[in-house]
Amino acid sequence: MKRVMIAAAALTLAASFAAPAYAAGQGTREEAIALVKKVEERLKTDGPEKTFAAITAKEFNDRDLYPFVNEIDGVLLANGLSAAMIGKNLTAVKDPNGKSPGEEMNAIAKTGNPGWADFYWPDPVTKKIESKSVYVDPVAGANYFVAVGVYN
Repeated sequence: MKRVMIAAAALTLAASFAAPAYAAGQGTREEAIALVKKVEERLKTDGPEKTFAAITAKEFNDRDLYPFVNEIDGVLLANGLSAAMIGKNLTAVKDPNGKSPGEEMNAIAKTGNPGWADFYWPDPVTKKIESKSVYVDPVAGANYFVAVGVYN
């Protein structure tokens, strides 16, 4: 029941993301990677506190692309979709197939190398469960990763 409630909350939060963002087209994998790199550059110049605040203020958002930052243990530190999720550990959340996106992203981050996590997630505009891929890039010397996802 808890998973259903968390998934429903995620869908509600995703639905709050502006529908006009899709009018300009969906982001691509290449654009997701570029957005992650942009956030990482800001981390180098402004540090985590200011960068996390900028993410949460949606300064990096581009159409349906938004960055988020998770600790490797699963706690959300910054989110360009919803500030309400910050501070929550989302590793227990499962997709409709029983896969934990949080666990998969954490496993990628623990390798120290970037990679893609693939799972199913509610599309914020259509509200349908769609295939989603999230680019995960662990930040060197930190216990967190920056990520941006695309719907396939």
